[in-house]
Amino acid sequence: MPLLQRVRTVLPSPAFVVVTRLPETAEWLDALDAGATDYCSLPLSTRQLQWIFESALSKYAVAAV
Repeated sequence: MPLLQRVRTVLPSPAFVVVTRLPETAEWLDALDAGATDYCSLPLSTRQLQWIFESALSKYAVAAV
């Protein structure tokens, strides 16, 4: 999380998706508080990954405008 916070101070708008093997509520909330665009846990289907990245990129496009 400290790395994500440091990157956000330099580059505030890029999309960051945190992917984890073991879902933990505290880590999910910490990642979002640190500036993650989204958080997900494995296993993921190809369609789920596509939806997550499309969602993250659409937020990035709005922030860039």
